[in-house]
Amino acid sequence: MRRIDLSSYTVEVAGTNPEGGPRTDNYNVRRSICLVLMSPQQQHGPEDVLDADMLCHKVRETEGETLLLEESEYKRLGSALDKIRGYSINDVEFVKRIRNAGEVPVMVKPEVV
Repeated sequence: MRRIDLSSYTVEVAGTNPEGGPRTDNYNVRRSICLVLMSPQQQHGPEDVLDADMLCHKVRETEGETLLLEESEYKRLGSALDKIRGYSINDVEFVKRIRNAGEVPVMVKPEVV
């Protein structure tokens, strides 16, 4: 399994704030994962779009700030990430969080006899 940090992070955006400094906004990691998975750049067929939608539901419904993905789900997300073009400096942390997602050992429950 892979662990991805879903917490938002701060990015600089165009313009200035009322105090004259750089304007900032929160980068929504959950939303960005779903945008990547469902992007038209993915050129999904019917089966693929349903699989991507199921993964988006998992991302949106995950409680807390940590997403655990099965290896097949992680590969799907990584493949989707590779198809997107036009990332910006604000996306660097997002891409790092996915590319560098830590492995989590899977614990198997003993069978109850």
